Amino acid sequence: MRLRALAAFATGTLAVAALGYAAGALLCTRSFGRRVEGPRAPAEPVSVLVPLYGDEPGLMDNLRAFVAQDHAAPVQIVLGVHTAGDAALPVARELAAAHPAHDVTLSIGAPRIVANPKVANLLAMLAHARHDTLVLVDSDMRVDPAYVRTVTAPLADARVGAVTCLYGGRSQGGLASDLGAAFVNEQFAPSALVAAALAPLRHAYGATIALRRATLAAIGGLAALGPHLADDHVLGRRIAESGLRVVLSSYVPHTLVAERDLRALLRHELRWHRTIRAVAPWGYAFLFLTYPVPLALAAWACAPRRGSAMIVVAAALALRVALARSAACAFGVLPTKLTRIPLRDAFGVLVWACGLVRGGVDWRGEPLTLREGDELAE
Repeated sequence: MRLRALAAFATGTLAVAALGYAAGALLCTRSFGRRVEGPRAPAEPVSVLVPLYGDEPGLMDNLRAFVAQDHAAPVQIVLGVHTAGDAALPVARELAAAHPAHDVTLSIGAPRIVANPKVANLLAMLAHARHDTLVLVDSDMRVDPAYVRTVTAPLADARVGAVTCLYGGRSQGGLASDLGAAFVNEQFAPSALVAAALAPLRHAYGATIALRRATLAAIGGLAALGPHLADDHVLGRRIAESGLRVVLSSYVPHTLVAERDLRALLRHELRWHRTIRAVAPWGYAFLFLTYPVPLALAAWACAPRRGSAMIVVAAALALRVALARSAACAFGVLPTKLTRIPLRDAFGVLVWACGLVRGGVDWRGEPLTLREGDELAE
């Protein structure tokens, strides 16, 4: 009896804590959804660095959007591949040929002088960048013409060292893609907004980082990020430690989520989870509190009075559905189907549990081995 009472108390306490998180995430997401674009700043020339790896879904449309920017100053697009045999290179060449009036530069060949393959590519690309304002952006981001001017505008304030973005996920169809998009919209982005509400931002998100070349040089350059899996986190942290601010932009790009199957989705999300665990082990340990419905069901199963516990379950369900709807509005995506929400949360708990076990990660099919913290083995 004592053990059951202890289990009921523990699960009930955790369920209530998860309800608190869900309510906070809902408020933060709704607040972000009411954001307005900040004032325009004087336009400066910008080099946009887009590291490529393979011909991913929608790549050509993604790259076209980077070319079609509404920016009053020159915009250089630097597209980089590790080798001349990369399947993304023909797409990059086709884009450059189709837009001869635009400044599209190709960087071909990235020696692995650092352990992080993305950083190795960026190092080679940086040699081709001609402007002092840089935007580092993932190739799977879909943007509109306001992207460059919006994400670089806060840099007009000398106290701002970097600007970063959340992003929304657009499923390309199928169960695995639906669950992957729901993770981006209803797990990653809301939890990031809660963290930003509780403390000043001290890290960046790799989907977009805008900064000055001088700021990058002052923190040791890209080479200083090379040994780390969480290069975006380290970049933002070093900028914050230098005394400059890391700002969350009002702009929300989108990523097309096209997962082949649940196994591929597990590998993808496990890399994210193990990255979080590497840089914030205690925070990761309590990440399960972001799943109110599974915790409420656990509390109901352990409760001596099931009727009272059902109130917690009902509240968890209501908050979870409200968060999904609010996230869809805030990030400009389609809401998750109601039938997908329980599957998404169950899958999320599974990935979190797998992430507790130390191991390597999969980066676009390439296995990477972690050493201490988020340091990568050479």
